[in-house]
Amino acid sequence: MTGLLRPRHDAWVEMHSGTAFDLLAPTVDMVRLGDVAHHLAGINRFTGRFDYTVAQHSILVVELLRAKGVTDPLVLLQGLVHDSPEAYTGDLSKPLKRLCTGFQEVEERVWRVCSRYFKVPELLHQVVKDADWLACRLEAHWYGQQVPVHGWAGGDPQSSVSAEVLGHLRATGDRQTWTRRWLTALAFLQSAAAQRTPVKAVKYA
Repeated sequence: MTGLLRPRHDAWVEMHSGTAFDLLAPTVDMVRLGDVAHHLAGINRFTGRFDYTVAQHSILVVELLRAKGVTDPLVLLQGLVHDSPEAYTGDLSKPLKRLCTGFQEVEERVWRVCSRYFKVPELLHQVVKDADWLACRLEAHWYGQQVPVHGWAGGDPQSSVSAEVLGHLRATGDRQTWTRRWLTALAFLQSAAAQRTPVKAVKYA
């Protein structure tokens, strides 16, 4: 099976499961659900500046989508898995991405197989992009409140979101907790998408 054998080049990463993920020629059968959940729950955002993981961010994006009235389970599912490539590439900061010629091509290549694995559209919905950026701003202001954020995140948007969303922003937990929450949300949204059932609330536990 693809992923069990080491590629004949050096552009690959070994995952939690032991799978060799080929960054030059990734395939859907190299993607392992347990790998994605485990790695996203262990990778901190903002290059490690805050103790806040990609899995937490992904859940916050889902809740921001819900707060905007999104009930389509496929859109919510795309929001949950939009950063799944970072399980394989890490979470590079945008300034570093601008310096790394060719990284966007790698990221797009990995997203292509991840989107197929999770059965979501490859093209991100604009509402997902908007929620992603709002989540980033919320995280910067909440977790960086003792440190200036130099204006890049704009004004503090915390007053514009609900207490429920803020609860997700400020939630705590260890790696196992966030792995479990992300996987539970994934299973819930996949089931809702399969049945085409509008989502009013997402199950995390």
